[in-house]
Amino acid sequence: MSVFTAPTPVDSVPKLIFHPRLIACLMLLSAAGAAVAELGTRLEVGRLEVAGWVMEQARVELHTQGTQFTGSVTAKRVRHMASAMTLQDVHLECQVIALERRAFRCTNGRLRDSDGVIARIPSLQLHGDGARWDTQTRLTVTNLGKLSSVLSALLPQPLELTADGTLQLRLQARGNADGSVEGSASLQTPALALNNAQSTIATDGLQATGELGFVLNADSARYTLKAELKAGYAFANPVLHDYSRFPATLSLSADWRPQRSELRLRALRWQQPGVAVVNATGTVVPAAAAPLKDVQLSIEQADFPGLYSQLLEPLLAGTPLDELSTAGTLRGQIHIVNNQPQSLRLDLTQIHIDDRERRFALYGLDGTVRWQQATVAEASELRWDGLYFGRLPFGSARWAFQTSGAQITSTAPLLVGFFDGAIALESLHAQGLATPNPQLDFQATLEPVSLALITSALGLPSFPGKVAGRLPPVHYQNQQLRLDGPLTAEAFGGTLCVTQVQVDEPLGLVPRASADIQLRNLDLAQLTSVFDFGRIEGPVNADISGLELQAWIPVAFDAHLYTPRGDKSPHRISQRAVNNISRVGGGGAAAALSSSFLRYFENFGYKRIGWSCVLRKGVCRMGGAGPTGDQKGYYLVEGKGLPRIDVVGYADEVSWDTLLSQLQTLSTSPPPSVR
Repeated sequence: MSVFTAPTPVDSVPKLIFHPRLIACLMLLSAAGAAVAELGTRLEVGRLEVAGWVMEQARVELHTQGTQFTGSVTAKRVRHMASAMTLQDVHLECQVIALERRAFRCTNGRLRDSDGVIARIPSLQLHGDGARWDTQTRLTVTNLGKLSSVLSALLPQPLELTADGTLQLRLQARGNADGSVEGSASLQTPALALNNAQSTIATDGLQATGELGFVLNADSARYTLKAELKAGYAFANPVLHDYSRFPATLSLSADWRPQRSELRLRALRWQQPGVAVVNATGTVVPAAAAPLKDVQLSIEQADFPGLYSQLLEPLLAGTPLDELSTAGTLRGQIHIVNNQPQSLRLDLTQIHIDDRERRFALYGLDGTVRWQQATVAEASELRWDGLYFGRLPFGSARWAFQTSGAQITSTAPLLVGFFDGAIALESLHAQGLATPNPQLDFQATLEPVSLALITSALGLPSFPGKVAGRLPPVHYQNQQLRLDGPLTAEAFGGTLCVTQVQVDEPLGLVPRASADIQLRNLDLAQLTSVFDFGRIEGPVNADISGLELQAWIPVAFDAHLYTPRGDKSPHRISQRAVNNISRVGGGGAAAALSSSFLRYFENFGYKRIGWSCVLRKGVCRMGGAGPTGDQKGYYLVEGKGLPRIDVVGYADEVSWDTLLSQLQTLSTSPPPSVR
């Protein structure tokens, strides 16, 4: 066997700019093969440099089989000088080798390293004439654990991925006299699984095809890509794409500028029917802390619910907007500089939002939102058909406002229908919307609304009358809603005053609210007629201090209901009311009514009525209008005149749930039969 040793770089080997690891190795084989044809059957090289790749301790062997050759090339180490990527113990073998003066062909080849087979090569053809050359290759990558190293030779930013699956590749490339390289590659993977060390990027069962084109020069590179994502999943924290449900296509034309480490997006188009069609241009710096240096996004069309389920829902996890049913479309433009949006325009068409927890809903939202990061005010307008907050419905409205930086300000009063009345939002100002702590301030007036409609919607008995008035200034900050003043209203012939109103996390799963309530001179005749509790005549006051609610359910308060001191108006109570109060508070009034002459009287006089409850940890500590003469109980109803009847309570503590259940039973039970 003839042997030739070359301990120094072989200068006659073409210096190629296009240098994927696999193609570089094959070109080394071609160059070495030409030398073997002239010098013998084995070539040993101490160090060989080709197109930025270095092969150390290399050996090329040829074996004759009739008129054909088989052969292999082995290197202790193959290293890419620019990125320091290294393959150890590389071995390439070809079942059939054809050598001509200016051509090299390898059939049924196989590329291995110390970890095993990297790829199978059905065919490789390489033609060369000085600085001009061209190659055609078909290969199947079987060890995708090497995918990161292979792709890093092609891509501007090295990848750090582990992979599983196979990749089929067809490559055509040509070297020109000016040193440039141009070509194309077809890629196909039936079920690709990728992961990075941080578990922030992953794919599972990804079925994809792609066509990559490239033109590589010493100081720049141009790429074109058309890819189809047909099935499987792709995860980029926190977004998970389901391509089996929403297949996608990507087309790209971009220029890479290595001196600036910049990728210039000449045109990018992402098309995912049912989710979004987006176009992008601009400049990206992949290795920078803020990669999106200057990018223009054009949302040709985005469709709900696909956009929400595939993109927005994971981004909104942990917020009040992470459990929505959605519909509608939007279009728009977004300008991003250094990863920060600078301006946007969104055109909304028939957007529907319905919270699955039934906290809020918005229907038929249309309009245009304009915004700039700069202090220039942009005019916007939104219209909607209906709005719900909890069980309360609001009607259609038109909202004109302007944006400036992180602020929104109404430019005209907002009138929103509310049952048979309306809420007039006179002013609204929001700021800090791009921060974790947005602030909202507004003032509003409530035009007359029937209490019967409000109470019915809240699942309460139908109250008579109307409520109206001017709301105090409302302030929202730190996920806390606060009324900066008392809320007053007229109801049941008396007045209602609510102070110290505060709601924490009003849109959260478990909102918490607190307030103090005063009711003065309520007409008990009106009030008891609503609840079918039995008729009581006379005024009543109520103080509810320290009211605390969780998920709108009372968990603590100090409540006291009582007849106003010194009141001289008629005080009358019906037999049914006496019976029901007795059943709740204890005492013998109910027995007295059914077993004595008192059963013949329909109404009784009373001096005063009283009831108190201090609610803590689900238990109500009970009290009444005052102690009885024997100090064994407390008056719920202290009688007056003849015939006289007292209702006395003896229970000191009662379960709040039990008390509520008793009251609900009384309000729905038929009147007692007294004989």
